[in-house]
Amino acid sequence: MFANIILLAAVLPVFLAHAQGSFTTWSPPGPGDVRSPCPAMNSLANHGFLPHDGKGITVPDVITALDAALKYDFSLSHQALPIVS
Repeated sequence: MFANIILLAAVLPVFLAHAQGSFTTWSPPGPGDVRSPCPAMNSLANHGFLPHDGKGITVPDVITALDAALKYDFSLSHQALPIVS
């Protein structure tokens, strides 16, 4: 049991660092990047929660980004994006 906790404590930060963006890092859009008229989508892309180039973003990408960045519940994301249903 104790070994599992130690393993989790060692692996979890590495997994989280690669699994999502961060509001402590920011990168402006580059010359080939596109941005949305929605400031929230732009922020999610600039901080790495969505693809930085702004292209090929799917509804599941948006739901995952909302959950990772804003701790937005999937059921609320589903209601906010009625095209999913």
